Amino acid sequence: MTEIRIFQKIKHENVIKCFKFVEDCKYTTSENKSIDTYLMVLELALGGELFDLLYYTGKLDAKIARTYFKQMIAGVNAMHSKNIVHRDLKPQNLLLDKYYRLKIADFGSSGQLKSGALLDTYCGTHGFQAPEILLTKNYGPQVDMFSAGVILFIMVTGYPPFKAAKKEDGWFRCIAKGKPDSFWKKHNNALEDQLELRNTIFQLLTYQPKARMTMKELEVDKWFSGEIIEQKALVPVIAKKHKTAFKKRKEDAARSLDNCQLSVAAKRPFPGDIDPPALPPIYPLFTSFQLEGSSKPNVILDHLYVILGKKGIVEVSFSKFELTCEVKLQTKVELFGSKNEDKKTKIETVKIKIQVNGYTDEFKKFWIVFRRISGAAHKYNKFFNKLLPSILPHINADNVEVKAAERVAQMQNTDAKK
Repeated sequence: MTEIRIFQKIKHENVIKCFKFVEDCKYTTSENKSIDTYLMVLELALGGELFDLLYYTGKLDAKIARTYFKQMIAGVNAMHSKNIVHRDLKPQNLLLDKYYRLKIADFGSSGQLKSGALLDTYCGTHGFQAPEILLTKNYGPQVDMFSAGVILFIMVTGYPPFKAAKKEDGWFRCIAKGKPDSFWKKHNNALEDQLELRNTIFQLLTYQPKARMTMKELEVDKWFSGEIIEQKALVPVIAKKHKTAFKKRKEDAARSLDNCQLSVAAKRPFPGDIDPPALPPIYPLFTSFQLEGSSKPNVILDHLYVILGKKGIVEVSFSKFELTCEVKLQTKVELFGSKNEDKKTKIETVKIKIQVNGYTDEFKKFWIVFRRISGAAHKYNKFFNKLLPSILPHINADNVEVKAAERVAQMQNTDAKK
C-alpha cells in the first residue's frame, strides 16, 4: 500500500500518475483460481523505458542527458519535499510519455521518512545502491542522490561507473578514496573534455552521504544549470531513437537486465583503434589462442568481461588489454572418516583467480591468453573448459589443431617417462 500513499501525496509532471485505485479486486489465475488483490490504473508511458534508449541506441548527447537528468531530479525533489525516498532509481524505472517527457515510476521500494528518523530497510538494485545501504546502515534521501549519479554516468557514457558501491570494487574504490583522476583513468579518460560534468558526477557518487552533493547544491551546480533542449525540440530527436530501440528490442528475444548487461560490463569498451601489447616470449602453451583474421582482442575481452562479471569482481587495465577476476566456486568435499556405504559430503567455497590478456605477435596476429594467478589447478582447468566454448568461433582453427597435437605429444611423453 506504500505506492498508493505516495500517489496520493505526489502530483508532479515527472512522476507517473495513478488515475484510479481499486482496493478489493478479484483476479482469476490461469489455473482458474480467484485471488484477492488491488488494482491501479496508471498513466500510459508510450515512450517506454529510458533503459531501452540507452541500451539499444547508446549514450545520450550531453544536452539531452542534462534535459532528462533535470526532469528526473525535479521528480525526485517533489518526492523528497514530502519526505519520501524512492530507493530504487534506475533507468528501468524512468519512463517516457507520448511526448517523451520523463516520468519516475515503481514506488514499491519507496520509504516514508518520519520526523528525525532515518530508514534502515535493505532494498534497491545492485549497481545503483548507495554504499550506506550495502553496509546496512541507517540512511536518508541522499541514497537517491547517489543513484541519480549512477544514472547520469550511464546517460553520458552508455555504461555504468562500477559494479557495486563497495571498496572491493576497483572503480568504486577510487571514489571511496577521493581520487577522481584515478577513477576517470580507469574509465579510459571518459568525458575528459567535460570537466564540469565529471565534477558533478563525482560529487553525486561521493562515498560519505554527509559529503555527497545535496539537492540544494545540485540546483546551483554549474553543469546542472546549463542549457537544456525544449520539449518540442526534444520530441523528433527522441522519436528517432525510440523507433530504433523499439525495432531492436523486438528483434532481441532474450532481453533482460542480466542478459543485456547494462550492468557493469555493458558497452565498457576496450580500445579497438590501437593494437594490444606485444606477445611475451613466454606464455602458457595450452591456454593461449591465436584469433581468426577478423576477430580482435577488444571484442573478446568485452565479451569475457560480461561472463566473468557474473562470477566475481573484475579488475581491468585498458592499456594492458587485461582482465583479472577472482571467482568463487562451490565444490563438494567428502568428510573424513565417512563409510563407503554412507558417504557424507559438505559444500565448500574455493577461489581461483584468472587473468586474460590480449596480445599482438610479430606477424601482427592477435592472441588471447588465459592465465591461472591463484587457486587449485584442477579447479581452474574445469572453469576454463566451461569458459572456452564461448570464444571458440573467434579462434584460429589451425592453431587449435596444432595445440591439440602438442597436447597429445606431451601426454605421450609423460606416459613414456612413467
